[in-house]
Formats: sequence, C-alpha cells, structure tokens
Amino acid sequence: MESGDGTHGIALRGKHCDNIELFIFVHERMTYSDGTKWCQEMAILTDKEILRQIKLGNIVIDPFDPKNLGPNSYDVHLSPYLVVYEDHILDLKEKPKTRVIKIPPSGHVLLPGKLYLGTTLEYTETHGFVPMIEARSSVARLGLTIQMAGFGNVGFCNHWTLEMTVVHPLRIYSGASVAQLIYSTIEGEVSQPYHARKDAKYRDRSLTPVPSLIYKDLKLSDKSLSKKD
Repeated sequence: MESGDGTHGIALRGKHCDNIELFIFVHERMTYSDGTKWCQEMAILTDKEILRQIKLGNIVIDPFDPKNLGPNSYDVHLSPYLVVYEDHILDLKEKPKTRVIKIPPSGHVLLPGKLYLGTTLEYTETHGFVPMIEARSSVARLGLTIQMAGFGNVGFCNHWTLEMTVVHPLRIYSGASVAQLIYSTIEGEVSQPYHARKDAKYRDRSLTPVPSLIYKDLKLSDKSLSKKD
C-alpha cells in the first residue's frame, strides 16, 4: 500500500478486520497500510454489516424494518412524546422543571428559540460498537436540528433522546422518520460498557424523553468536596 499526507475525510470501502464490511474514514496524515491498520481509524458499518451484527446480537433495533436500512445507516422514528423545560433559567445544579407533551394526530408545531426533547420509537442496544445519531438530510433541510450530543456509549441500551431545535416554525408528527443511526468500530476493549456502569444516569428504559440529569453529578461532586473540607 502507498502512503500519503493530507488525506482528511476520504472514505474507502473494503472488507477488512475479520471480514467486517466498513466505510473507512481516513484521517489527516494517515499512512495507508493493511486492513488491520485501517481498523485503528474511524470506520462506519455498511448495511450488510449492520444486518450481520443484528443477527449476531451485537446490535438490537426494536422494532426493526429492513426498509429503514440505508447504505451505512438506519432510519429511526419520532415517538409520540416531547418534553420541554419550564424554567426560565436552567441551572446545572438544580433538577429542571419539565412538561410532557403528547403529539396529537394533527402534529405539534416546534417554535424557534426553544429546546424540545423527543425520543425514538425504536429501542436499541449496541455492543462492541459506538452508536451515533444524526438528523436525516430531509428534515435538516427544513431547519430541524437534532442531537447536539450525537455520540452514544458502547453498551447503551435504551430509546434515544433527541435534542431538537428549529430555525422557523415546523410541524412534526409522531412516527415521522427524523434521524438515522450510524455505527462505528472501536479500538481496544471496553472495561465497563455503559449498561453495566452503576453511575450510568440514563439506563432506565423510557419512551418518554429523559431531561438532563447532570445535577446528580454536581451534587456528588459537592459532597466529595465537603468531605475533603
């Protein structure tokens, strides 16, 4: 194989790394080598590999419909529930006040300047890969932004909470295909997957969007500081 510099963002396709079929993204100043070396870079699973990993039980998508499978992603759908914050000022150290909205058959209009939390209809599990979620291009073109924190953890087992904002009013509907899941390989072993962590805040299965629980982290931090004092 040849080597080269300044190859940021080039996608290669091939079967490498124990015959896992991948889209391999070459990072800047990578030296091309054999398939084993490529696995040390970010690699996105193809549709065939997603299906294979589902059969192996490493990826769970429930419900699953092959029609939602793209060349290297899987389309997921909006559940009937939204959550909005009611506090005028949000505080990292305080539990936020929230309100649940059930989306009616006629839809619900999202307004600019407000954060809406939604969830996917699909329950997912990801073992041995990094799951990522992004807005579909079709809804992004309508000004809908989804998931400002789009990387999941290895071992994440739950519905996905969707952080949604719009640049102008947009009517949304339950069951609409708004986002897509992407799966990336990892390098090395995970000492403790997310679902096995005792301090994992978002483990409890819920179709209703889960608001930020960061205040729990800060309370623990304050307790640790007070013990030291």
